[in-house]
Amino acid sequence: MTEFPLSLATSLYSENIAYQDANGFVTYAKLYEDVIARANQLNSTETSNQRFAFCPRNDYTTLVDLWAIWLVGAAACPLSHRYPDERRQHITTKLAADWLPSPQPTPGNKTFAPSLDPDRPATIILSSGSTGDPKAIVHSLRAHIASAKGSASRIPLGPGDRWLWSLPAFHVGGLSIPIRCANSGATVCGVLDSESSVGQLIAESSPTHISLVPTQLQRLLDHKSDLSSIEAALVGGMAVPSSLIQLALDRGISIHTTYGMTEMASQVTTTHRIESVTPSSGTALPHCEVRISLDDEIMVRGESLCLGVLRNGTIDSVVNEEGWFATRDRGRFDDQESLVLLGRVDNMFISGGENIHPEAIERAILNLPQIKQAVVVPVDDPEFGARPVAFVDALVMEPEKWDAELRLVLAGFEIPKRFHPWPDEAMLAIKPDRKLLREIAIGNRKP
Repeated sequence: MTEFPLSLATSLYSENIAYQDANGFVTYAKLYEDVIARANQLNSTETSNQRFAFCPRNDYTTLVDLWAIWLVGAAACPLSHRYPDERRQHITTKLAADWLPSPQPTPGNKTFAPSLDPDRPATIILSSGSTGDPKAIVHSLRAHIASAKGSASRIPLGPGDRWLWSLPAFHVGGLSIPIRCANSGATVCGVLDSESSVGQLIAESSPTHISLVPTQLQRLLDHKSDLSSIEAALVGGMAVPSSLIQLALDRGISIHTTYGMTEMASQVTTTHRIESVTPSSGTALPHCEVRISLDDEIMVRGESLCLGVLRNGTIDSVVNEEGWFATRDRGRFDDQESLVLLGRVDNMFISGGENIHPEAIERAILNLPQIKQAVVVPVDDPEFGARPVAFVDALVMEPEKWDAELRLVLAGFEIPKRFHPWPDEAMLAIKPDRKLLREIAIGNRKP
């Protein structure tokens, strides 16, 4: 039987700081006391105690709620606070979950005995919800623990280190941070104001570790944020442009690129500290195996793999007969067995009989000077069926110059038909929304 991670952390790091924000800090001993009180409250509610849905805010209340849900043997179902009430209720009902009751002042019970089964569902995380209902991916606590240990094998983390909780906890990248910290006796740097920028949060808490998507890193560098406290920046969620890596290296940032996914409880591959520009996402972590299929699809398996996808009350497996999960991402290994991402299988489209991989065009655009972001999407074309168009976040829009330079490295059918400036609506997201950009490109939505 696996020991409850927070119990273990409390026994080893009782007086270490478990959580801090602008209001102060909480030790592991105090956190566990508050979690026990919350767990007793959850046990006393008239619910099935199997699944609790809630909107996490990356603050101390959320941290206590997460550990309390796991302590009573239930599954946490974190939902985005951006969902309208009607959709939130629909998803909660579909997951057969109870809405998490508000905290009440109740005394703690020091003799509380956790009903921990590390292999039962511990989280239900929604993923890939761009069309229709999102997938509900189910993980055990054992899988999250394996992920945390795998991460620590590549990125050192221990007592005194502080990981900024900057990614939303309804995504696996954010949900994994409290577990990593408990596994290593480190501190979760919480968020009191969800409107604060990552730069402001760094200035407030001086974290040593941070998880970012490339867009966030680009914004930090653009605003010349003070990143001197950062000892490790884990950057993933999409391929990281070489130009961005170079900017980070020039600033002396210890950057680790990574490839991961919800189905594998976050990281799958991660680099050691990057010393020079590399297009890779690193090698497989100890809890994972990675292989490339004959058609370049990335296949994964390992201890952190999900239990499956929840459909109609049943957890359906996501693996083939050999236990491999087909990611729908394309990749290859370089000479050092590091993974190089090539794009999504399902982003490909056909133009005049030629296969178009948008990410290949995006990489070429990002190699041009003064370009921060680029996304290529298809638009219908009466002659070719579809043609690529590009959205570009650049200091100066120079489409004619870009067209000429891209013709030196791309085939004619790969050259974007049009170059659009990056829309303001896309600036609000931490990752590019291809569906939104395509809607803008075909005129169904105004930028």
